[in-house]
Amino acid sequence: MAQTLARALSAAAALSLLAPGCARPERAPEGLDELVLFAFRHFDSDDPTSAASLADALVGFESWWDESHDDPNTPYSAELVRLGPDELSILDPAPSRAQGEAALGVLYARHTVCTLDEVDRVYLENDQLALFPDSYEVYERHDTTGFDCYASGECEEAAWQADVQKVEQVVFVEVTYNFTIAAGARRFQARPPDASLDAEELEGRLARTWLMEEARLEPETVGRFLQNYQLEFVLPRDQGVLHFYALWTEVQSTELNTEASIFLNSYIQGIEDYLDDFEAHCADWD
Repeated sequence: MAQTLARALSAAAALSLLAPGCARPERAPEGLDELVLFAFRHFDSDDPTSAASLADALVGFESWWDESHDDPNTPYSAELVRLGPDELSILDPAPSRAQGEAALGVLYARHTVCTLDEVDRVYLENDQLALFPDSYEVYERHDTTGFDCYASGECEEAAWQADVQKVEQVVFVEVTYNFTIAAGARRFQARPPDASLDAEELEGRLARTWLMEEARLEPETVGRFLQNYQLEFVLPRDQGVLHFYALWTEVQSTELNTEASIFLNSYIQGIEDYLDDFEAHCADWD
């Protein structure tokens, strides 16, 4: 009886998407660049069809990994298509500078031995400085929303802002960055739009981060750090997760070509180091 009722409710829910005034879930595109932009646009849980769209994207990411990555047993990195108005116009709060064509994009992806619960734990940990001491000098969260209900699984999204200080070596100069980010974590569990009613729901995680306004640099003469956007898409696989990490950034310098391969490679290396630390925390919690 309970199973019959559950199937009836599932059928009713599916049919309701076809009713006048109800939007159907948008299907995920093909191609890795397009999937990343699609996931960026469908991050917000306000759209009731977004979970199904993200489940469709999950299928696309995993299919790409199996069919297009030269060696699915090794990490993948590449330059990434740039963000456009469709992606940046939906960010709330809005960044002070939203010019996606000016921000260089890179992608790094690898298998990580973590569970989705451990991914949640990393995202929700307020003391990010303790988790990633090599990444930050200061990381102070504020304006947090939805943390308790996200942790309990009762809601799909948590959001926060953070004041951050980083120190990095840029060529021969030590540079201190001070800036504020807006960020959020998203969970989804749904069937893709073309799945049968008795198909299992697919579950995954996302995180999205962006620079609120131009960073303050010391020394100021080194250049300008104008934009930064990040997206993580995480899906279960092989007793762990596939972790796709996209980053777009705009840095200006009067003396250096900030889109040269040395900068691109440094961004990829930074993501690689972060995911190594991420996986180490998962191992500590097992």
